[in-house]
Amino acid sequence: MTTQTTILAAAPEISVAAVAPARGEAPAPLSSRPFSDIDREAVLDLFAEPDFYFRTVRPDALAQAEILELVSEDVHVILAAGRVVGLYAVEQAGADHGCHYELHLRLREDTPDAWWHAAYHAVVDALLWRTEIIRLVVRAGDFDPRWQRILHELGLNDEGVLAGVVLHRGQRHGYRYMSRLWAPTASAAAPASLPDEADAAGVPRACPPERIAGYRDGHAHLLRGHWVPGELIGTAIAATGRPVLAEPHTVSAAAAEQELYVVPDVGFVRYAELDWIHRRARLEIGLREGAEGRAAAVLSAAVRFGFTNLGLHRLYGWATSVSGIGGEAAATLAAAGFRREAVIPDAVWFAGRPRTREIWGVVDDDA
Repeated sequence: MTTQTTILAAAPEISVAAVAPARGEAPAPLSSRPFSDIDREAVLDLFAEPDFYFRTVRPDALAQAEILELVSEDVHVILAAGRVVGLYAVEQAGADHGCHYELHLRLREDTPDAWWHAAYHAVVDALLWRTEIIRLVVRAGDFDPRWQRILHELGLNDEGVLAGVVLHRGQRHGYRYMSRLWAPTASAAAPASLPDEADAAGVPRACPPERIAGYRDGHAHLLRGHWVPGELIGTAIAATGRPVLAEPHTVSAAAAEQELYVVPDVGFVRYAELDWIHRRARLEIGLREGAEGRAAAVLSAAVRFGFTNLGLHRLYGWATSVSGIGGEAAATLAAAGFRREAVIPDAVWFAGRPRTREIWGVVDDDA
């Protein structure tokens, strides 16, 4: 059994048009979203094409139930200019720690080759944004000359054909395996030394109060953003340089051993890994884009709420180099009573490389 990996963002709902591109047309802006019921008819229409070889060698012969089973879990639809033009999925191949993945990608027959190239690069860029890749493999049937040609044009390595493994239109055929390899990525440079708490003297400790409220279904939009997963102060990473199809991180509202709250219109506050016996929790905050200036006030409110309302004794959390630990962020943590407790090199992969993380903690005697 393989483990599926989802990597692209859920795009806003976009109406599906039925306008085919011209053969020489340049790549249209791409977007993506996880397959859902709104895409059902468009996806069924994709499989009406006899050459739509997405995880199958007989797309137009599949029953509706078989198609929906193929796209039920890890599949994303690809949209170009609002039209559903293809599907992709990424599966982990081999051991969990191997950094090996298999890509399934298919576009409509009427899309130009340039769109296939653009879709491949967009998916790979988004995958590299979230995880390290050592080997990515794509397979093409030896009965599928267009896909084989495109993969060669993309510069993938030809690893050969596994012959006779599939029956296609009455004859035995094989799959050609194409791959791309990456060297293990060197660590990001360690962050500059962080200031001591005394350096935070210029940061006001008095912050405007923020109201922490219980989570409701209507707050779901606050649980999704381009911050580092699990961050103590999660602020959105700038769109500049971020792959257009990079998936925002999503916090589960139903996770066990957590207390989830929101600051309305600002972000969420989560007390995770709760240990009620020892009265401690890992604090996680995610701020919507544009609310970065309220980080200090939200942090102060979250600490106060955890100690006063939840009766916790210790709070701790992760601060990551890509989020700007050092300088103002470190001063904000220190001003709220946090102390740096540990530095963990290469603790998380984010934005295309391993990142250093720090553990910062506060106990109620210090707050």
